[in-house]
Amino acid sequence: PEIRFCLLGACLSSASREIADREGRPLRGRLLAIREASDELTGGCPPLSAPAAGSAPGGVSELVLSTGFRHGFLYRPLPEWVEPVAAWAVSGELPETASEPPRPQPGAAATP
Repeated sequence: PEIRFCLLGACLSSASREIADREGRPLRGRLLAIREASDELTGGCPPLSAPAAGSAPGGVSELVLSTGFRHGFLYRPLPEWVEPVAAWAVSGELPETASEPPRPQPGAAATP
Protein backbone atom coordinates (compact mmCIF):
# COMPACT_ATOMS: atom_id res chain seq x y z
CA PRO A 1 0.00 0.00 0.00
CA GLU A 2 1.11 3.54 -0.74
CA ILE A 3 -0.57 5.07 2.29
CA ARG A 4 1.96 6.55 4.72
CA PHE A 5 1.67 6.86 8.49
CA CYS A 6 3.86 8.78 10.90
CA LEU A 7 3.76 8.03 14.60
CA LEU A 8 5.19 10.84 16.76
CA GLY A 9 6.39 10.46 20.32
CA ALA A 10 5.42 6.82 20.72
CA CYS A 11 7.14 3.46 20.62
CA LEU A 12 6.15 1.85 17.33
CA SER A 13 7.70 -1.51 18.18
CA SER A 14 5.29 -1.97 21.10
CA ALA A 15 2.36 0.10 19.78
CA SER A 16 2.23 -1.92 16.56
CA ARG A 17 1.86 -5.17 18.52
CA GLU A 18 -0.93 -3.64 20.60
CA ILE A 19 -2.73 -2.40 17.48
CA ALA A 20 -2.34 -5.77 15.73
CA ASP A 21 -3.70 -7.60 18.78
CA ARG A 22 -6.64 -5.21 19.09
CA GLU A 23 -7.48 -5.10 15.37
CA GLY A 24 -6.66 -8.72 14.59
CA ARG A 25 -4.28 -7.80 11.77
CA PRO A 26 -0.87 -6.15 11.43
CA LEU A 27 -0.31 -2.56 10.42
CA ARG A 28 -0.14 -1.96 6.70
CA GLY A 29 1.36 0.85 4.66
CA ARG A 30 4.59 2.78 4.94
CA LEU A 31 5.35 3.48 8.60
CA LEU A 32 7.59 6.14 10.11
CA ALA A 33 8.10 6.44 13.87
CA ILE A 34 9.79 9.51 15.33
CA ARG A 35 10.64 9.60 19.01
CA GLU A 36 13.01 11.45 21.31
CA ALA A 37 15.89 9.63 23.01
CA SER A 38 15.42 11.64 26.23
CA ASP A 39 11.63 11.03 26.38
CA GLU A 40 10.80 9.18 29.58
CA LEU A 41 7.57 7.90 27.99
CA THR A 42 9.45 6.00 25.27
CA GLY A 43 12.82 5.54 26.98
CA GLY A 44 12.49 1.76 27.18
CA CYS A 45 11.42 1.36 23.57
CA PRO A 46 13.18 -1.55 21.89
CA PRO A 47 14.69 -0.81 18.48
CA LEU A 48 12.19 -1.01 15.66
CA SER A 49 12.30 -3.93 13.29
CA ALA A 50 9.95 -4.92 10.47
CA PRO A 51 8.77 -8.06 12.34
CA ALA A 52 8.07 -5.97 15.45
CA ALA A 53 5.98 -3.63 13.32
CA GLY A 54 3.91 -6.47 11.94
CA SER A 55 6.00 -6.86 8.77
CA ALA A 56 4.22 -3.87 7.32
CA PRO A 57 4.41 -4.04 3.54
CA GLY A 58 5.80 -0.86 2.05
CA GLY A 59 8.50 -0.12 4.58
CA VAL A 60 9.16 0.72 8.19
CA SER A 61 11.50 3.49 9.36
CA GLU A 62 12.34 4.88 12.75
CA LEU A 63 14.01 8.16 13.60
CA VAL A 64 15.29 8.67 17.15
CA LEU A 65 16.04 12.33 17.84
CA SER A 66 18.41 13.75 20.43
CA THR A 67 17.01 17.23 21.09
CA GLY A 68 16.98 16.86 24.88
CA PHE A 69 13.41 18.19 25.05
CA ARG A 70 11.98 14.84 26.22
CA HIS A 71 8.30 14.47 25.22
CA GLY A 72 8.16 18.27 24.75
CA PHE A 73 9.90 17.94 21.37
CA LEU A 74 6.39 17.52 19.95
CA TYR A 75 5.29 20.94 21.17
CA ARG A 76 7.87 22.75 19.07
CA PRO A 77 7.95 22.69 15.27
CA LEU A 78 11.59 21.57 15.25
CA PRO A 79 13.13 20.93 11.83
CA GLU A 80 14.45 17.63 13.22
CA TRP A 81 10.95 16.15 13.07
CA VAL A 82 8.96 18.54 10.85
CA GLU A 83 11.22 18.06 7.80
CA PRO A 84 11.24 14.24 7.96
CA VAL A 85 7.44 14.16 8.40
CA ALA A 86 6.93 16.47 5.40
CA ALA A 87 9.34 14.45 3.25
CA TRP A 88 7.68 11.20 4.33
CA ALA A 89 4.24 12.57 3.42
CA VAL A 90 5.36 13.68 -0.04
CA SER A 91 7.80 10.99 -1.13
CA GLY A 92 7.86 8.23 1.46
CA GLU A 93 11.59 8.85 1.95
CA LEU A 94 13.52 10.49 4.74
CA PRO A 95 15.69 13.50 3.90
CA GLU A 96 19.45 13.22 4.40
CA THR A 97 19.22 15.88 7.13
CA ALA A 98 17.36 13.38 9.29
CA SER A 99 20.72 12.06 10.48
CA GLU A 100 22.22 15.39 11.58
CA PRO A 101 24.23 15.50 14.82
CA PRO A 102 22.24 16.04 18.03
CA ARG A 103 21.40 19.54 19.25
CA PRO A 104 22.78 20.84 22.54
CA GLN A 105 20.70 19.97 25.61
CA PRO A 106 18.24 22.72 26.64
CA GLY A 107 19.77 24.93 29.29
CA ALA A 108 23.28 23.54 28.71
CA ALA A 109 26.11 26.01 28.51
CA ALA A 110 27.47 26.55 25.03
CA THR A 111 30.99 25.34 24.44
CA PRO A 112 33.43 27.79 22.84
